[in-house]
Amino acid sequence: MIRAENVWKSFKGKVVNEGVSFEVYEGEIVAFLGPNGGGKTTLMRQVYGELRSDRGEISVDGLSPYHALEFVGVVPQDVRPIDGLKASEHVYVNALIRGFLEIGPGPGQGS
Repeated sequence: MIRAENVWKSFKGKVVNEGVSFEVYEGEIVAFLGPNGGGKTTLMRQVYGELRSDRGEISVDGLSPYHALEFVGVVPQDVRPIDGLKASEHVYVNALIRGFLEIGPGPGQGS
C-alpha cells in the first residue's frame, strides 16, 4: 500500500502540494489529473523518494520512500519510449541505468 497523509511541498515559498492525502492498495490503478504545474510530478517524486516532503508522511508498504526504492519502479516523464518495449521492460531498463539492478534476464525472460 502507498499512503500519503497531509503531505506538503513548496519551492522558494510557493506551495506546490498542500495537505495531500491518499491511499493506494495493492492491485489498484490510480491516475493523478490536473493542469501543468499542478504538482503531480512533484508528488510522485515525493512518493518514490527523490524529493523530501516539507510536512506530512508518505509510506510504501510501511516503509519510508527512501527505504522502499527497491520495491518501486519509476519511468520518469522525461524518458522517451523505446519502440517495441513493454511498460515493464521500460521500468527494467531504467532500473539498470539508475543502478538499482544488475544486468540479467529482463521481465518475462526467466532466470
